[in-house]
Amino acid sequence: MNLPDFIVAGAAKSGTTALFNFLTRHPQIFIPEIKECRFFSGMPTNFKGGQAADFQNRGPRTLDQYLKLYERKEDFRRGDISNDYFYYYKSSITSILSTYRENKIENPRIVLVLRNPVDRVFSMYHHIIRLASDTKSFIDAFKLSKTRIQRGFAWMFDLQGVGMSYEATKAYLNAFKNIKIYLIEDICKPFFSSDLFCFLDVNSDIKIDTSEKYNVNSYRYPSAPHLNYILHSIIRYINAINYFLPQYRYPRMKNLAKTAFNFYNFKMFPNRSIMDIKTRKLLTRYYERDIKALSGLIGRNLDHWVRF
Repeated sequence: MNLPDFIVAGAAKSGTTALFNFLTRHPQIFIPEIKECRFFSGMPTNFKGGQAADFQNRGPRTLDQYLKLYERKEDFRRGDISNDYFYYYKSSITSILSTYRENKIENPRIVLVLRNPVDRVFSMYHHIIRLASDTKSFIDAFKLSKTRIQRGFAWMFDLQGVGMSYEATKAYLNAFKNIKIYLIEDICKPFFSSDLFCFLDVNSDIKIDTSEKYNVNSYRYPSAPHLNYILHSIIRYINAINYFLPQYRYPRMKNLAKTAFNFYNFKMFPNRSIMDIKTRKLLTRYYERDIKALSGLIGRNLDHWVRF
């Protein structure tokens, strides 16, 4: 049975997209193009939240669907990179252990990539905005985290919960023997590629550039609420048409969405992807206890995460 040999279980917005592009360039490694397979977390497929939620609603939910992703890949080190395995760590760990045990297969190697939750949560919010799936300010969206989850929104709308790292990391450390933990800043360091390749048991002499950045959320939008709402609505409705009426996915419609977003992101508007000091202080205080607990757990000095 071609279950993955290793699983990168997040955390979200910690460089996992860069890791995906980095790992898939190794000739001995295979990761499905879907990237985030989402099988083990057992997520529902009816999340609310526009295009951001639609992305989470897709992916295999049965073992047969999941195994098809790895058909005829026996000669590769097979991997699964799914950020939801970190957020849904309880169900994901239980599912991974039971699936491998039932099929009498050795547990997979686990890789965790961690990042300052302040930057991680802020980046997640901007990812949602970039997909035209929210109109709230960051502070309002942050405060609405629990309410939105109760109303059936996708897990990425739980900005408060997304940033928590200690409990998930501790659970993975307790459940798996073969586990490797990195910080996002490790990815660009000289030792990273050889260290990771050794852990995954592939040729560690292969050199791959890890300095390139992926999935950077930088954009602008107008300060005027009414203009902002109009532009945001145009993008949202065009995306809805493209999703619900796939037969009308003509280049003209896609160009219209692109034109609308380009205007929404016009250079004359203020840059919204830069965090102000007030927001950074708020988030740092919110996550400080979790950060300090994580620091002791993994034996890494994370003081720079709690500095303003």
